[in-house]
Amino acid sequence: METTAIICYIRDHIRDTPSLTSIAKACGYSPYHLSRRFRQVRGYTIKQYVEALKIQHSIEKLLNTSPAKTVTSCAIGAGYNSLTTFSRIFKQHTGNSPREYLRESLNAQSLLSGLRGYNAQFVHRQSTVTTPHRLTVRAVYPPDYRSDITFMGLFPTAIPKGEPVIGVAVVGSAEHTFTNIPPGTYYLLACEVRFGAHPLKALSQNYRAKADSSITFDAATTPEPVHLMMRLPLPEDPPITMNFPVLLARYLLSSRKSQ
Repeated sequence: METTAIICYIRDHIRDTPSLTSIAKACGYSPYHLSRRFRQVRGYTIKQYVEALKIQHSIEKLLNTSPAKTVTSCAIGAGYNSLTTFSRIFKQHTGNSPREYLRESLNAQSLLSGLRGYNAQFVHRQSTVTTPHRLTVRAVYPPDYRSDITFMGLFPTAIPKGEPVIGVAVVGSAEHTFTNIPPGTYYLLACEVRFGAHPLKALSQNYRAKADSSITFDAATTPEPVHLMMRLPLPEDPPITMNFPVLLARYLLSSRKSQ
């Protein structure tokens, strides 16, 4: 199955919130076959992809209007009839409510610019556990390209939705060894954010990469080190909706308060 053509169709009709049935009919497949094969090839479902595109669309509306569009108009523009449902799904993806996303994204832009010249690693965990599981990850950029901030994280889904189970923001290098990883199966994703990048472009025109398959951490497996070949986005890439710049900005602010 050629999933690139299916993704193009979904992108072209995202404003209509296409259903699995309508997508299958337009692309010449049965809904069952389309759903099963799409997930096998892409690692995520059509429903998850449509949802991520709709949230990306609402983010663009939120950030690309002066004065900013109201949350209600962003919800309607993204195809949501319920403001409550929109706000809930938006926060699941980004970690922020729509209003928080707008406010904190603009603040994070200036805060991250202050990291120029630093060499540091900022680790984020959903929970603190002690395990033998570890993984060394290196983000490989094109020759002679100097990266700014590289985010690497282990997510429970192939589309980075919400905060990673464990993640790191690496400044001044592009390698990190995760330790005390909770048992489970995760997807390894990485992306770069440039110092001072506008929030609208920070997670849409940046280098990114993901491991070819999910990675399992249990007593029977010891994952080998992973090299992620960073590249610019392709049209068929799922959107990055998790607000990594804000997550790092929050970490920096909390660190300063504790000092």
